[in-house]
Amino acid sequence: MQQIALTHTIHSLIHSVHSRITILINRGYVPKNKVRPETRMKGQVSDDVEVVGVVRLTEQRKPFVPQNDIEGNRWHYRDLSAMARVTGSEPIFIDAVLDSTIPGGPIGGQTRVTLRNEHMQYIATWYGLCTATSYMWYTKFIRKIR
Repeated sequence: MQQIALTHTIHSLIHSVHSRITILINRGYVPKNKVRPETRMKGQVSDDVEVVGVVRLTEQRKPFVPQNDIEGNRWHYRDLSAMARVTGSEPIFIDAVLDSTIPGGPIGGQTRVTLRNEHMQYIATWYGLCTATSYMWYTKFIRKIR
């Protein structure tokens, strides 16, 4: 039987020194046995750090996704206004990239960005339309002249 490893995503509050605001950072995931900060002391940072990431917007709850458990601090989807209200931060959420991972801490870079590549479909569509239009133009105007 295959075992499924349970993981948790670690969200941190980071106070920006330059703009004097506090924002939410998705630092990445940790295994279930490393959820408590005491179990990953190397990943606890007290110095200034530079975080590189992707700004994320709030999400609408999907039909089969459970409601967020605000009292239990379990978030199943991003509700930035509720997260900001609970933490006292600004409603700004950043997913840290893999390069921002601190040794011994959560593993960042979990955001998947995929863009559809349908260039061949576009080429076939537009060249097909061009060919069809050229044929219709030829039969209507050029063939009439001869």
